Amino acid sequence: MKKYKSEYFIAVSVCLIVFLTYLKSLGNEFVLWDDDIYVYANPGVWRFDMPFIFRTFFEFNVGGNWHPLTMIAIALDCAI
Repeated sequence: MKKYKSEYFIAVSVCLIVFLTYLKSLGNEFVLWDDDIYVYANPGVWRFDMPFIFRTFFEFNVGGNWHPLTMIAIALDCAI
């Protein structure tokens, strides 16, 4: 199957538009809504290992909320 130059141009253009749209957000800082209890004041997300994943799905909640995929994503961000 041949790829045409116009398909590559469209794909690169879309990627560039998305990148430029969100470029300014890289300079944002934390907000005071809930970033403290979820991210920088939460030692539970500072280690990303199997016990953390188990704890996240079965017993870990923050601020009275249970959302394991969000907490795993935050822990993965902190690990990276």
